[in-house]
Amino acid sequence: MQDLNIPANSRVTVAVRDRLGSGDDPAHDFSAKVECTNGRKIIAERPMYFSYKSRGAGIGGWDGGHDVVGFVPPTD
Repeated sequence: MQDLNIPANSRVTVAVRDRLGSGDDPAHDFSAKVECTNGRKIIAERPMYFSYKSRGAGIGGWDGGHDVVGFVPPTD
């Protein structure tokens, strides 16, 4: 687990490879949970980019990614 303190109106990038290394096995699978612990409302974006079994320029594999945005509207 990694806790991050992120100031308002800012963003942070977490390079998963820097934490887990790289490999095609269960030890390199991961999940992400974004949680605000001070009661404030947040918007979280989770872009992910990857090179799957690629040997440069996508040869022998493919490069790609996806993006997920999470938002919980105020209940006030």
